[in-house]
Amino acid sequence: MKIAAAIEYISETKIYGHFKDRIEELYKLAEEKKVEKVILIPAKASDRAKGIGKSGLHLIYYLEGAKKLLGRDLYEKGQVSNKKDVSNKFMPYQHVKEHIDKSEYLKSNRFLVIFDDYMGSGDQMINFINNEILLGNGTKTEEELEYLKKIKEVKKYILTLFSSEQAYSNVEKNLPDWKIITLKRKKAFNRRKSVFGSEFEMKKVRQFAYDEGKRFRIRNKDKSKGVEKYIPIPMGYGNTQELLVFSYRPPNNTLPIIWGSEYKDSKGKKQKWIPLFPRFVADRISQGKELRKGVTFLLFIAKKFELDEVVLNIDVESDKKYKYITQKELFLWCVIKLRIERHSMPLVCQKLSVSVSEYKEIVKNGVEREMLDEYDNPTQLGRDSYNKLVGYKTYLRGKLGDEFQNPNKTLYIPKYFKGGR
Repeated sequence: MKIAAAIEYISETKIYGHFKDRIEELYKLAEEKKVEKVILIPAKASDRAKGIGKSGLHLIYYLEGAKKLLGRDLYEKGQVSNKKDVSNKFMPYQHVKEHIDKSEYLKSNRFLVIFDDYMGSGDQMINFINNEILLGNGTKTEEELEYLKKIKEVKKYILTLFSSEQAYSNVEKNLPDWKIITLKRKKAFNRRKSVFGSEFEMKKVRQFAYDEGKRFRIRNKDKSKGVEKYIPIPMGYGNTQELLVFSYRPPNNTLPIIWGSEYKDSKGKKQKWIPLFPRFVADRISQGKELRKGVTFLLFIAKKFELDEVVLNIDVESDKKYKYITQKELFLWCVIKLRIERHSMPLVCQKLSVSVSEYKEIVKNGVEREMLDEYDNPTQLGRDSYNKLVGYKTYLRGKLGDEFQNPNKTLYIPKYFKGGR
């Protein structure tokens, strides 16, 4: 319980706030040094940034919002003449390869900024910059040599929401030409200042975390042998002893007893562990299935009680009838439910396993039905309709009692419906 109480959950609002603070520091530096443009590249570049489950796309989403918030804030304070001054200072997000192909972006009066949410050990950031930005140790083409020459001329920054102290030192040592903009964090079991109080109390909690956490392992590449093996990480990857959880997922530097989902016992058999905050896609997909199952049940109740006007948003006297649950219908109501619960777009995409473009199509359907507004938020009609469905569910639970816990005995719920399972 002490570990659960000490978890620092970084909500969507806090993510925006932290990004806004870092962007403000970067923007003021750019203004002070009369920098024309700031080039932003996520540390989850190119191929790894394609999936919505990857934090690269999440960060672009939050970063764009933070720039707008900062622009509005500075405009209201009279520090800029236009709300778009901040956004205009930053170049649109580009993949690394596009910078190599168009190295004219790299001018001496520009900042090159690599951004991420968290640096735990610093190794990932160092490897990314050395291999992706500085192109590794291989033979270079003339074009690549020209690109690297221009890289040396620009002012280079690393921007993260948070960084462990050891990562900060590691990056500072290995990338001396790069300045770091971040908020440093101490280890949870720091002897001098621990969230668990006295050293005596801290050691008790630390021992518990170690004993329970040593069963969890992650795949790690042995650089000396060039092979992959599974290593225990009782205190989080790199012994960072982190208690940080982002709204979209925790980093692997956080204690594994918080995010782990399975481990092997002494006999080598896989055992399940229910994570407080799932990190792996499979666990989040499992949660998504439960979400879809719950919303499907609501829609079936609507069909059972002939609530056509609620589900389809039509006049009661209309000849149009709600005949079956389509995937399009299901996903719309899932989005309405999640947005009512204040889940962000990236989280909704994660839970439904849909891409950004698919999400936009769902929202477009919701806007046409007047269930969602142009900002993806449920309209009053959307909220009232969803609450009415939940009300019928509550009514059934009260009427049927224990039988409601096993709805298959009371109501027929289809395993398959038009558009998917």
